[in-house]
Amino acid sequence: MATILSRIESRIGELVGGDLGLTTVMLQDAYTGGLKAVISPMPKEAWKFFGQSEISFNPTVGTALTLNKIISVVRRDGNVWRKCVEIEQDMFSAAKDVNSIHYRTSFTPAYIIDSGTYSNPVLKVVPEGDGDAARVILVGIPNVDITTDTIVPHFPDDLEELPEIYTVIWAKEREMGLARRDSQDEVEAITSGGILDDLSAMYTGYQAALDLVAPIIIEGSVAIDAGKSELDGVFAGGTDGMFDDFDTAMADVQGNLDSAQDILGMGPSPVTNAVKDLLVAASATDPADTDAVGYLNKTFVEQTRAAIELGRSRVQEAGTVVQSAIGKVSEAQAELQNIDEHFKGVTQYLVVAGGYFKEAEGYLQEAAGWTTQISTKLSEAAMRIQTAQSYDQKSVIADRESQTLQQKFDVRLTAYISQFKEDPRRIFVRDRRRA
Repeated sequence: MATILSRIESRIGELVGGDLGLTTVMLQDAYTGGLKAVISPMPKEAWKFFGQSEISFNPTVGTALTLNKIISVVRRDGNVWRKCVEIEQDMFSAAKDVNSIHYRTSFTPAYIIDSGTYSNPVLKVVPEGDGDAARVILVGIPNVDITTDTIVPHFPDDLEELPEIYTVIWAKEREMGLARRDSQDEVEAITSGGILDDLSAMYTGYQAALDLVAPIIIEGSVAIDAGKSELDGVFAGGTDGMFDDFDTAMADVQGNLDSAQDILGMGPSPVTNAVKDLLVAASATDPADTDAVGYLNKTFVEQTRAAIELGRSRVQEAGTVVQSAIGKVSEAQAELQNIDEHFKGVTQYLVVAGGYFKEAEGYLQEAAGWTTQISTKLSEAAMRIQTAQSYDQKSVIADRESQTLQQKFDVRLTAYISQFKEDPRRIFVRDRRRA
C-alpha cells in the first residue's frame, strides 16, 4: 500500500522538491493540521474514539494547553484519582480558601482554564500540591509519519482521506501564493524601478535628441534662405538679375561690333569700281589705248585716294565703336565676376547648411537609436505582462481547485458528524484497523 506522502504527492501532481518547493516537513505539518481540522469539529462524545494523550503536572504550577479538547481532568487523592470539575476562574481563590463554602479538597477537586497573560491558556487544579498530583486527558492527535505510514491509527475509514485533502488544499494555497508572487515580480520588474524607469530615461533621451534637431533645422533653413537670396540676385527677372545685366552688357558689345562691321564692310565707292573696270578694258585693247589708260589711271588714283581717305575715316569710326565694345566687354566681365562672387556665397551658405543638416541627421540617428531601445523595452514589458497574466491564471486555477477540495472536505466532514450523532458505534465499527 502506498505511503500517505505518495498519495498526497499524487493528489498535488508534484513530488517533494518540485516547482512548488514542497518539503517533507511542510507536508507533514499540513497533514497534522488536517488531522486537527478533522478532529476539532467533532462533538465531545466522539473525542474518546480518536485516542487520547495524558499530561501529568503539578497543580500549583498548572500546564499550558495547546489543544482545548479536554476529555477529563483528574487529581490524585492518595492512591485514588478523583475527577475534577470545571469552575469559573473567579471562583478559584474561594476554592483554595478553607473558610469558604466553595473550598475544594482532594476528594472534590476542581480546575480552571486561566487565559491570563500566557501565550497559551493554562489549566490549574485545586487543591494545590507538590509533585505531579494532577493529570489532564486530551483528545489524542495521532502521531503519523507520512513518509512511512500507510494508515492512521485511531481514525475511522470514512475520514482517512480528509487529512490528505486538507494537505492538498494547503499545497494549492501555496501554489496560489507563489503564482501571485511570481506575477507580482513580473509587474514590479515593470513598475518598481524597472522597465518604466528605463523607458522614462529612454523617452527623455529621445525627446532631448529631437529637441536638438528643430533649432538645427532652423539654422540650416536660414542658411538655405540666405543662399537662395544670393541665387535670386543672380537669376531674378527684369533689371534686377545679374545675368540680365550681363546679357545687356554683351548685347551692347554685339551691337557695337555689328556697327563696326557695317562701317568697315561698305568698301570703295561705285566710281572707283567703274574706273577700275575701264582700266582693265583699256589695257586689254590692241594696241593699248595709252592715253586712256593714263587718264584713267590718274582718275583711278584720285578716286582711290578719296576712297582710302573715306576708308580711313570709317576705320577710325569703327575703331571708336570697337573701343566702346571693349568697354562693354569689361562691364560684362565685371558682371561675371559679381555673379561668381555670389555663387561663392551660395556655396558657402550651402556648406554651412549641409553642416547643420548633418548635425541634425546625427541627432535623428540618436533618436532612432532611442526608438529601437524603447521598442525593445516595450516588447520586454509586454512579455512580462503576458507572463504575469499566466501566473495570475495559474493562481485562479489553483484557487478554484482549492475551493472545490474545501467544499468536498466540508461536505464529507459534516455528513460524518451528522451520522456519528445518530449512531456513534455504527460509524466506528466500520474501521477494522483501529489500534
